[in-house]
Amino acid sequence: MVVGYLLPPLIVTEETDRSKQKTQFLICHLTLAAITGIAFLLAFFLFKSAPPNATRRVPIRARDEMELVVALKLMVTNPNFWAYGLGFALVAPIYWDMGTLLNQNMSPSGYSDGMIMIPGVLLQAIALPGMVLAGKLIDTLHIIETIIIASLLLALCSMIVFSWAITLEKSTTNLMLITLCSVCAGFSFSMVQPAMLDLVTERTQPVPHGSTCSVLYLGTMTFGGLYMVISNYMKALHFNILICSIIAIILAASLIVPQVFPHSKTSSSSKYSVHSVSASYTDGEWKNGLETSEKGKELSHEDKCC
Repeated sequence: MVVGYLLPPLIVTEETDRSKQKTQFLICHLTLAAITGIAFLLAFFLFKSAPPNATRRVPIRARDEMELVVALKLMVTNPNFWAYGLGFALVAPIYWDMGTLLNQNMSPSGYSDGMIMIPGVLLQAIALPGMVLAGKLIDTLHIIETIIIASLLLALCSMIVFSWAITLEKSTTNLMLITLCSVCAGFSFSMVQPAMLDLVTERTQPVPHGSTCSVLYLGTMTFGGLYMVISNYMKALHFNILICSIIAIILAASLIVPQVFPHSKTSSSSKYSVHSVSASYTDGEWKNGLETSEKGKELSHEDKCC
């Protein structure tokens, strides 16, 4: 993503000759395709789907045998899915559209492409540290709700200050303020996404994580497209106010929903809920088993369901 911000302004110049611009765009697209293609091949061949000798608790029946129709029915009838899943689908595309948001806000104020590139690059560069930090906090401290609320609050404050700074006259000080807001927004959005995704998949169990994530990202892409369309018909400031309102509503919902829909770790209403099911990864494949006794014995090919 950082390369995607840096490369086009360096290759595509403000040429009056359209044939030269077409050649520049072609070079830009081929370069980006080569970089992403190499990254894909490295990820596909070098990265394993799971660490060696890893052990984790996985619902066997939910992971392997649940049909898509059943999974969808469990999701749409689960109020936690709507409460947290809708929030994720609304928040995630805001981060994805931040680059367009920067351009739409800064270009009319007279900022050049090089100036717009500064907050754009930093916005993307801060994402990886934010996601890594969120994952570390979730694994060690198990403070998912706290991460969500703190990240949404930081995102809301950043977007409010950004919306105000963009109305000021062009200056180096304002550019620094816009850049700071972009970094804070990028950090907060990158923190909140893995936390919300983890929370939604947890609250929609025993639905397989893959099914939940697929539906969530389908909704995310849908809202992302809607944001792009809406931004073309609204003034930049009005669209910023809309984004701030959405974040504020999701932040309020994050505080209210846990009180309205308290989460129960065991769900006896579903025939797919599972007790004490484990899976271990050995020799390149997952092996299922059931924890049955204090001695730690496992009975393979069996599960225990409500």
